[in-house]
Amino acid sequence: MNSSGHYALFDCILGFIVIIVFLSTLKAPEMNHFTELAIAQKTHDLLTVWQAKKTFSAEELRKDFRLAFGEKNGEIIVGEKKIPVGNPRGAKAFSSETFFLDENMEPARLRVTVFD
Repeated sequence: MNSSGHYALFDCILGFIVIIVFLSTLKAPEMNHFTELAIAQKTHDLLTVWQAKKTFSAEELRKDFRLAFGEKNGEIIVGEKKIPVGNPRGAKAFSSETFFLDENMEPARLRVTVFD
């Protein structure tokens, strides 16, 4: 048998072990920006659906909010009407809004705020 081949194999295995140990010690980056992106996408989706439906029952809006965000607190504003969802307070707030034409063909605001 060729002993230099055994040494090369041993070097390769040892190198792979060193690489695996090094990679396992690296810390994964925090995913805060993905959370913000997910909230932004969900608020956009809610606004799009609500704008198309144009029915603004407070209970239905709260139900849709809970479906999208679970137990997070928030606030929904339709025109001048504020609809709180849970306790609308928090350290961080994510807000998104759009405008639509109401039944009188007047521009009205539709805003969703999510508190984190």
